[in-house]
Amino acid sequence: MRSGRRAGYASSVRPSPVRDRALFDATSDALFIHDLDGRIVEVNERTCEMLGYTREEFRTLDVGDVSLNEAPYTQEHAAHWIQKAAEEGTQIFEWVCRPKAGEPFFVEISLRTAELSGEPYVIASVRDIRARKRNEARRSEDELRVRRLVENMYGIGAYQLRVAANGQRDFLYASPGLASLHGLEVDEILADPNVLYDQLHPEDAAGFMDAEASAIANRQPFLRETRFIGRTGATRHVLLRSNPRPQADGSVLWDGAEIDVTEQRQSEQESARIEAGLRHAQRMESIGRLAGGVAHDFNNFLTAIAGNTSLLRLGTHDPENLTLLDELDQITESAAKLTRELLTFSRKEVVRPQHLDLHATIGEWLPKLRRVVGTEITLDFRPDAANAHIVMDVGQLERVLVNLLTNAREATPRGGRVEITSSDLPQVEPTGAIVEQGPHVRVCIRDTGRGMSDEVKARLFEPFFTTRRSGSGTGLGLAMVHGAVGRAGGRIRVDSVEGQGTTFTLDFPLAAGQLKAPSAKTGDADTVPGGEAVIYVEDEVSVRRITARMLRRAGYEVQEFGDPQEALEKANPAALLITDVIMPELGGRELSERLTERGVVSKTLFLSGYTDEVVLREAVADEDVDFVSKPYSATVLLARVRAALNRD
Repeated sequence: MRSGRRAGYASSVRPSPVRDRALFDATSDALFIHDLDGRIVEVNERTCEMLGYTREEFRTLDVGDVSLNEAPYTQEHAAHWIQKAAEEGTQIFEWVCRPKAGEPFFVEISLRTAELSGEPYVIASVRDIRARKRNEARRSEDELRVRRLVENMYGIGAYQLRVAANGQRDFLYASPGLASLHGLEVDEILADPNVLYDQLHPEDAAGFMDAEASAIANRQPFLRETRFIGRTGATRHVLLRSNPRPQADGSVLWDGAEIDVTEQRQSEQESARIEAGLRHAQRMESIGRLAGGVAHDFNNFLTAIAGNTSLLRLGTHDPENLTLLDELDQITESAAKLTRELLTFSRKEVVRPQHLDLHATIGEWLPKLRRVVGTEITLDFRPDAANAHIVMDVGQLERVLVNLLTNAREATPRGGRVEITSSDLPQVEPTGAIVEQGPHVRVCIRDTGRGMSDEVKARLFEPFFTTRRSGSGTGLGLAMVHGAVGRAGGRIRVDSVEGQGTTFTLDFPLAAGQLKAPSAKTGDADTVPGGEAVIYVEDEVSVRRITARMLRRAGYEVQEFGDPQEALEKANPAALLITDVIMPELGGRELSERLTERGVVSKTLFLSGYTDEVVLREAVADEDVDFVSKPYSATVLLARVRAALNRD
């Protein structure tokens, strides 16, 4: 409300105390002169422009009439400022004026008392600050908007740190996001900056403090990644960035941000781990291809050696020569075992997977497995998995367990403990290795041995890598284990610390359904000779010669070919096709199919040192397909030939 006017006030207007009107009107600020009661005596031209009254109208008003007249901008509040000016000198304060027309607005008033023409007056210099107020409001809104953005950004904290000339640190501002990243309250950080510094990772603290001190001394922007250990004990990776603002008192204000990059670093570490796993898998695959090729060629040599030994034995009765042939057979068998391990590692060995109950199978083998580890080592088996049914070649499973237990025995030379456990694994975690999805059964083999270094672990499954002394191992055992487990659709991992033992973890996919167990084949003793005609195709000359000789000595009529295309063109009808699996241009599988379609043969016996053809590998796992792996002796070959001929 406007203040009430006194009766007859207009008729008692006091004379103007201004002597130099031109100078009074020349000022850019509005000027009021009023008495100690607030009655306006004089104004300049700028005042008339600002508030819309004429000079004559002003001389009939008091300060309450041109004020908002709402607390704190009333006549009573004006009297308070007048009193302070009289007692303390010039007073500067903000006020809200009400113009004759339009909305009230902010002004800044400089108020002082003075004596003019012998009378006490109040002189008020009034400046329009509407533009300034708009700017302040805009800045305030911007600051509030920025503050809200900063305080609501996930994983980012903001701060302002003051570093005094003497090195004293104080946080002037810490966002809730910063406090949250450290598991603290904002008040804790503002009260004691060390609560943040105390969380620096011990391995990073010295380097961080040196880098920060250098930035402060040189007043250069600070950028560094470091680790903090929060109150929860979790380690976080953060990126800190701040810029200096030197102050007049020698201190420096650092406006900074802390960005949580933990997930990014963990993702990078996981990607690096997966990439390393893929590189390892690729390296192992390359080695596997090389090993498979070497084993294939070596098996051909062994087949020729074993065949010639068999034929020599047939015509030899001298005990000394027979002893030499026995030794040669043992050497051949040892070499054949070596090639089988190479083929298992390279996943090129032909296997016959079947449904196995791991618990029952391992339980049945326990007496034999205890003999593997020896009497000084305690072997315990704890089958805790609810389902342990897998699909795997039983011979390969046995070799896997024997090799791992042999490794445990070598790592525990003074006695100790080995434990085999099983557990359910509903879902495999993602890794760089390619494994079947779905539920698995986990088998762990733990020993209390001497453990191994990281360098040894990195090369553990490589073929021919061994830590044993020369002559005590080929270095193929764990390579074979790796290949056999992978062939069964599983994966293997090793965890070991020097002096704290080793754990091999094998994850096998659970069997989706039961497979027919392989039926017994005709034994090696069934070598009844016959005069049937057979077609024999083999591209390796030394193997072809000795095998053909074996067949002819047994009474078979042999059509011998070194080229499958030649066999297609020239072979006459026969009771059996005997063919190598892998040959140039045309493989044994396709050759068999073509000759069968033409009615040349109806039965086939496949021979091979290995096969990497998926279709054929699945076919030879079927009981309806006859297969002989190289190397073979005359006895084994002739028994399988007879079995194939006798098959319905």
